[in-house]
Amino acid sequence: MESQRYAYDLVIVENDSTFEGDPTKNESYYAFGEDVLAPYDGIVVSAENEIEDNTPNR
Repeated sequence: MESQRYAYDLVIVENDSTFEGDPTKNESYYAFGEDVLAPYDGIVVSAENEIEDNTPNR
């Protein structure tokens, strides 16, 4: 889909799972709220942080 052309899902897996606890809460996911680090030098040209977090739908 064009709207997700540059979208990435970043996850942390522990014990074959990406969350612990209630899967309908963002806070249950290991990657939620963690810093994202680049694996290589680069320049951030834009960032957006005003969009409300999605609610997981499991």
